[in-house]
Amino acid sequence: MFGLPQAVPESSAPPIASEADAIAPPGADSSDNPAPSELAEIIASGREGAELIQRSLLDALRQQNITPIPALGQPFDSKTMFAIDRQPDPSLPENTILEELVRGYRQKDKILREAQVIVSSKT
Repeated sequence: MFGLPQAVPESSAPPIASEADAIAPPGADSSDNPAPSELAEIIASGREGAELIQRSLLDALRQQNITPIPALGQPFDSKTMFAIDRQPDPSLPENTILEELVRGYRQKDKILREAQVIVSSKT
């Protein structure tokens, strides 16, 4: 009743997929894959689209008087920033912003979101 599976004859075994077939979506053949130059154009076009959306969003925020809080290279300001970590950097003054992890925003004098930053320390 329950025995070992029987061997499949070679002629009925499914063909082994090529590397190109492995990365293609189901139902697509290898002729559907774009050439490297076409792929570079697609990536560049996508990047341009994302940059356009970002500029449009920042313009819309500026119209509402919402501006990013400058942080990188600035001294730490506890009113507009939240320090996530401290890293030693003897080449900079203590409490200088080394990295901005999350950009902060303000609307006139009101802080909408604090910048989340990594701050320098002497040791």
